[in-house]
Amino acid sequence: MTKIRTAFVITIIIFTLAFAEYKITKDTFSDVSKIIEQTEISAKNRSDDTDRLCGEIEDEWNKRKYLLEIFQSHGEMDKVDISIENLKRLSEENNFDRIYLECGVLRNNIKSLADDEEIKLYNFF
Repeated sequence: MTKIRTAFVITIIIFTLAFAEYKITKDTFSDVSKIIEQTEISAKNRSDDTDRLCGEIEDEWNKRKYLLEIFQSHGEMDKVDISIENLKRLSEENNFDRIYLECGVLRNNIKSLADDEEIKLYNFF
């Protein structure tokens, strides 16, 4: 009977951690995507706020990155870091057209992280 209880407790812990991982990833995607959308609009309008918004993207990502690094693929995380570095460089150069394009790349990279955590049959195998 104790083996069954132990297995049950371990199963509950695993599902709790899996749900927490899913929630953290989805919340990160949602919050960073909102700022990316604002940055795209700002870049399209060639606004001075673009540089500030690029900084906000980096700040929001860095706040959550340490949690995501626990359970996410570091290769995928590196793609997000590279996109954010590109955004910072492009904002310093005031290259608004490239900022707009890089925001799309960044959104896709973060969405890829979130999609990997969705519970789907192919994710189990």
